[in-house]
Amino acid sequence: MITNQKFKSILTAIIIITFLTGCNAGTDIYTESEKPQIEDFTIEDIEYEYEKFEISDNHPLFIGAIGHAFIIDKYGILWGYGSNRYGQLFLEYPDEHVLMNSITDNFGRILIEEMRYHEPVKIMQGVLNVAVSHSHSLVLKQNGEVIYSGYKSTDAYQRHVSMETSITYLTEEYIKEMKPQLIFTDGKEIFLKDTLIHIIDSEDTLWAYRLPDNNDRQGFNYINRSETLYKITESVEFFTMSNNAMYAIKKDGRLYGWGNNTYGLLGNGKSEGYESKPCFILDNIVHVDTSLNHTIAVDSDGNMWGWGSNSNGQLGPIDINSDILYPVLLHENVKKAYAFENTTYIIFKDNSLWGLGKNARAELGDDSKIVSAFPKKILDNIFDMYLCPPARGGFYAYALSTDGVLFGWGQEYIGSYLVRPEPRIIDVDVLKMSRESTHNIYPCYIKKDNTYWALRGNPYYYFSIQNSSQHYIYDPYQILV
Repeated sequence: MITNQKFKSILTAIIIITFLTGCNAGTDIYTESEKPQIEDFTIEDIEYEYEKFEISDNHPLFIGAIGHAFIIDKYGILWGYGSNRYGQLFLEYPDEHVLMNSITDNFGRILIEEMRYHEPVKIMQGVLNVAVSHSHSLVLKQNGEVIYSGYKSTDAYQRHVSMETSITYLTEEYIKEMKPQLIFTDGKEIFLKDTLIHIIDSEDTLWAYRLPDNNDRQGFNYINRSETLYKITESVEFFTMSNNAMYAIKKDGRLYGWGNNTYGLLGNGKSEGYESKPCFILDNIVHVDTSLNHTIAVDSDGNMWGWGSNSNGQLGPIDINSDILYPVLLHENVKKAYAFENTTYIIFKDNSLWGLGKNARAELGDDSKIVSAFPKKILDNIFDMYLCPPARGGFYAYALSTDGVLFGWGQEYIGSYLVRPEPRIIDVDVLKMSRESTHNIYPCYIKKDNTYWALRGNPYYYFSIQNSSQHYIYDPYQILV
């Protein structure tokens, strides 16, 4: 770990380096795409049918959002189930296998008429990857096509809402308006956050595509028009984003950032506004993770760097309650690191897990509720970690050990907010947690026997098939049985 004196001595050098090599260092400037217009895409191009899902198959990818979920099986077939309110399952019309259901408020008044699939439906073949958000879905096919489906704009949605009752009616016109769109033809990786899509193509060029949302949100301003492709930068190895701040690691290990610069998220000496083109931040970087207010990066030598808000000591014992506007070296011998809200988690090369920063909800694995600017040890023998916003029936943090034990700790919602401070075992023989569960309030995981499990509640009966009549289930429950 880095001592406080060494921590301070490195800061000055980093400030000078970053000042000399920031946004003025000849970085790529985004340009509107000159690629030919993609032909109209119709719902008939998607092959879907109801077919019994076989849990015995080996399924390489399982992703759950708040209200819907997808599975890609070993044959590249995409299966989906849950809510299709906005067409996010790529399905057009209700059939005999869908449950038409109305969501009501506490007074019994109907809020939304909705169709939900309680058993997986076969949607399309030749799928390589899928990305999800609350009401959007994005598919990457093996031939490079990128297909979007889901909520597209407030205007389109409101056209099918009764002004008197606020009920959304699933009319034929509404479903057709929410039909899938082909937005790219040469994709290699896809990323979806709210209404902002990023795509890395086969030549490692990063593109951005904004869906219409009737808002020019801060951080989105670098994309002037919706439903238009923009070239952001080339030679991209890794991409991530949070709070409308975007980061890309180039093939040469150079880290760039752009978009929202609140709290100094871009590490360029400022703490406000946004940058419309990629700015150089650090060199020799292999991983970066970002939260709502701070960012963590790890270089190839195992050094961990941090910048942004230090309001709760999440960046260490220097300038607490201030914004760190340039990258600062925090720790050495780091294997993985995670930034989430006001807390930082570190897995060192000896597989020990430590945390620092905010501890109001037992984020650091104890009930002291004391902010810590120095790392506190949480667990040993940890392979990976997953972080989730507090929600019904779930923990704040999850960690998977090298021998397949899944731990959980932090704030848990069961009737009222309760704190389960010490890590406790949730399950064993766990293969992996859905990476899309990170920053998602309804995480899911796969066990070594290829069974699928969900954590936390069962909102609107989306995930629990055998227990579809239960609103909330507070223990891990198996799905797709």
